[in-house]
Formats: sequence, C-alpha cells, structure tokens
Amino acid sequence: MMAGIFKTAFFLILTGIFMSGCKNNSALLIEPISKEYNAKFLTGTGLDNRLFSTTDVVQYYQIANYEGVSDKILLDTISKFVNRHYPVIKTDSSKRITIFFYRKRFFVDYSDHLYESARDNENRTLEGYADDLIARVHCKKYDPNKGHILRTKSISLTR
Repeated sequence: MMAGIFKTAFFLILTGIFMSGCKNNSALLIEPISKEYNAKFLTGTGLDNRLFSTTDVVQYYQIANYEGVSDKILLDTISKFVNRHYPVIKTDSSKRITIFFYRKRFFVDYSDHLYESARDNENRTLEGYADDLIARVHCKKYDPNKGHILRTKSISLTR
C-alpha cells in the first residue's frame, strides 16, 4: 500500500515538473548556445590561432518564444541585445563580430556543432541547421579612434 502511494506521488511530481518545463512563458528568451565556446571565440583563449581568427569573431545564441512576435519587435530585441552584450569596449580587439541567433528546439543540442562550424564553414553557420537560423548580425569597427562601430544587420525568419 505504501509503495503504491510513493509511486503515485513520484508520478505526479514528475508530471508536474514536465508540464512546468513545457509551458510557454511567452517572453522572448535569448541565451548562449554555449557560454564556454562563446567566451573562447570572443577572446581566442584556448583556440589555435592558425584555425581561428582573432579579428573576425563569431558568437552563437538561441532564441525561445519568438513565434508570434512581429519582425519589428524581434529586430529591436536583437539589436538591444547586441548593443548591451557587445558594446564598443568589448569590440576593441575585434575588427568584426558575427552573431548568429538560432531557434531554440527541445532535444537539439547545437553546441555539438559549434567548434567545427566556426572552424570549417566559410560562413560559420551551423551545418544542417539552416532552417533554424533566425538572424545574423554583423558588427564591424567603423572608427576605432572615436569608439564607434557600424552594425550591419540581416535577419532571416523561418516561420
């Protein structure tokens, strides 16, 4: 009898955890695909200089809950995110930063593909996940003496 109660309680707890993890919070969420790789790509620490450029940096993020958001709001949100996380001070050592934003999917771990994509692909997109690419932002140094950068943005939505 006691074992049955514990099994039922355990099942209810697991169901509650699963349901709360699957609910749509409806707020746009942007997070790094891998904090570790983004840090390495940004600083060059732990990377082979012959294979990775220190003047042409790449970063990878994933976005959740963007469905139903207008293109304008999505562009504004990404632009504010880039301005906040990649201010001029962080881009001093880089002449160019390319930031990719991919659709967050359950059961897909993009981080398994980051190193090879950044190293081997000419455009550095994630191989096999072109349909999941939401946006690509290019940040280029404009006037290093004045601390200004020119940001060119291109966005491709796959809805």
